[in-house]
Formats: sequence, C-alpha cells, structure tokens
Amino acid sequence: EKMSPEAFEESVDAIRLAALDLHAYWMAHPQEKAVQQPIKAEEKPGRNDPCPCGSGKKFKQCCLH
Repeated sequence: EKMSPEAFEESVDAIRLAALDLHAYWMAHPQEKAVQQPIKAEEKPGRNDPCPCGSGKKFKQCCLH
C-alpha cells in the first residue's frame, strides 16, 4: 500500500528515534564477550619413549600402528 509523503517522513523519523533508543540501550547495557580458551594439543610420545599403554615396551614396538 502506498504512503503519503507526510506519513513516509513520520515513519522515517520514528525509525530513526527507535534506532537511537536501541543504541542508547546497548551502550548502557554492554554484554561481555565469551573468551574462547585455546585448544591444547596432546603431546604424542616419541618413537623411543615408553608406550603410554603401560606395557613397558618402546612406543615404536608396541602401539605405533
């Protein structure tokens, strides 16, 4: 439906005021951003280290599949 030029100007003014109200609200109520924790990579055993399975063998002779 068509709007008269006066109604259009009134709607633009209303939108502008609503946008300013929203901006003022969010400036007064800031949100804390969640800080992401870094992902720690698992340390892999070296080829000559004892196997983490507990067998007592070297990793390269036990679980190096």
